[in-house]
Amino acid sequence: MALLKTPSNKKNQYSEIALIKDIFNVSLKLPDDLEGKFTVGLDCRGENKNNSFGMSITAEGELNLTDADNKLATGWWRFIELGKIDAKKGAKTIHFKLNRDHLTESQKAQIWVRGLVLRLEYSKEDNKPPMATILYPSENEVISGSFMVIAKSIDDTKLDQTELFFDGLPARQLRNSGIGLGYYYFMIPDYMNTPGKHRLMISSKDRGGNLGESREITYVSIASAHGKLSNINAPCIYQKGYVLVRIKILLAIFY
Repeated sequence: MALLKTPSNKKNQYSEIALIKDIFNVSLKLPDDLEGKFTVGLDCRGENKNNSFGMSITAEGELNLTDADNKLATGWWRFIELGKIDAKKGAKTIHFKLNRDHLTESQKAQIWVRGLVLRLEYSKEDNKPPMATILYPSENEVISGSFMVIAKSIDDTKLDQTELFFDGLPARQLRNSGIGLGYYYFMIPDYMNTPGKHRLMISSKDRGGNLGESREITYVSIASAHGKLSNINAPCIYQKGYVLVRIKILLAIFY
């Protein structure tokens, strides 16, 4: 948000709310490296239709302006949308204008303005799939009984769903993450883990619909005596803030 600062009633202080009573023009130069699609508008408070300014924007440089329209600054504090821009790298400027086109000479108008606002709709096109990895078990590991598959997915935007595939078929276990990093646990029960070799793979989809798949892992299952404890020394990962702590735990699963 670009603030419009004006002198306040107190000496040597400035207010972050500008009270405007006359035709007003301002230009906002955007950073050259700014890219993406934005909704442009004004955070303002107006009055009724007979005491309001008209508002409009124009653009120059590496900006494609669409849906631009003249709006009236009426009502209580709110965001009033004035248009949409598609910004490319390079020099670019937004020109904002308050006008009195709908008012007569005798009509007065005023508006309180907190700032010009650019709301990001979405950034550059997302065409990179997530990176998915199976952390446990490792290739050709020997396992007995029920156990947990531990997996990780990373994306440059936001993850959506991650799914486990067992022997080439969906295991009907979906996990979700609203951020760009996810650690997941998938249960393989004893009745699925029959003796022999089995294949594991996970697929992760991001919010842009891009699909990434992990390398397929093959492990070996051996029969366990029914009713006994199945012990698995598997890594468990906890995430707290930005710190990832990797510890070893003993998974004790009764079946």
